[in-house]
Amino acid sequence: MIVEFYGLPGACKTTIAKSLAKNTDFHYIRLNSQLEAIYFLLLFMLMRPYQSIYLLIKAIFKTFNFKLVRYKLVLLRLSMARYQKAYFLRRKDVILDEGLFQRIVTIYDTKTDRKELSRFIRNMPKPDTLVLVHAGSDIRRSRMHKRELIPREKFGVQYAKNWIRTIEKNNLIIENILRELSVKIVKVDSRRSEEHTSELQSHSFISYAVFCLKKKKNQ
Repeated sequence: MIVEFYGLPGACKTTIAKSLAKNTDFHYIRLNSQLEAIYFLLLFMLMRPYQSIYLLIKAIFKTFNFKLVRYKLVLLRLSMARYQKAYFLRRKDVILDEGLFQRIVTIYDTKTDRKELSRFIRNMPKPDTLVLVHAGSDIRRSRMHKRELIPREKFGVQYAKNWIRTIEKNNLIIENILRELSVKIVKVDSRRSEEHTSELQSHSFISYAVFCLKKKKNQ
């Protein structure tokens, strides 16, 4: 069973995903070396040539800045490798963070219409369950500032601000599209949970998440 986490930057998805893996029998997917990353990337491309070409073309031709194209390609290749490793271990319960769904907000950094986003999502390999992690924009931005890690700020502060606003708008369309797919969805609201707090790590929170995922699996 592949459980993939998706959320906007600062939504706390990685913290929740790692907490779930730490407190349960779910296995958190990591690429342990560059060699392993290359191996699973090549395996992904061999098993899914059409999808590989489609994703790479979108990553390249949606951007006209060379440094940004290179940045997108690095993230996409890692996500392809992570997905393939998760697929390889799918008989176990695995958690996929920074997977292919997360690359939607990486590739589409300008306002995008529903038709284009829908086509992209339908061309991606799907997990068994997709966990949508939500948090308000003010909370997400506050978390990013606390970490001193704001995505894409190295490409310019104004560009990063515009990108955040754009992906927030695109995300409304993305989540609407996801409701129409056959993918099983679990929604997690992280607005009242700060990173590394006892609330986020609590057994009741983890147990509830596991219950939801297991229930989805057995339906």
